[in-house]
Amino acid sequence: MESGQVLLARGGKMRWDYEKPESKLFLSDGKEVLLWVPAEKQLTRTPLKESADVRLPLDLLVSHMNLRRAFSKIEFADSAGAADPGDRVLRAYPRRGYDQEYRDVLVELTPSFDIRRLVVTYPDETQMEFTFEGIKRNPAVTPGMFSFTPPVGTEVVQQ
Repeated sequence: MESGQVLLARGGKMRWDYEKPESKLFLSDGKEVLLWVPAEKQLTRTPLKESADVRLPLDLLVSHMNLRRAFSKIEFADSAGAADPGDRVLRAYPRRGYDQEYRDVLVELTPSFDIRRLVVTYPDETQMEFTFEGIKRNPAVTPGMFSFTPPVGTEVVQQ
């Protein structure tokens, strides 16, 4: 299980600062995705459009909750077990062309419509779960939060 802090901004910008089990940085400036793993002294750069692993659930997180744009079918799935009795759980199915990438997504929403949990189920039945706590809306952000210059000696891999 990994944990850390995430910052999301308009334009496909995001910053995931992982703290456990090891330090790493996952960053998108809206054009490319960077993954920096200090222990490996390696930075991987991938164009955002070619980075399948970030399309879900991050499309949802930065889409202003436009579920109809992100999914083909959405239904209530409260039987999937909400973390809090006041939360609602939705099950969303992929749009045409994405069904080879994932089978469905559970979205747990708080009464104030914050996303508390996302569970992505892939075609092979594996799952990736994201839980969010301490959500702050509209925090102060600067452009520098979505850029990164690796330390000298870092191997840079362009994909």
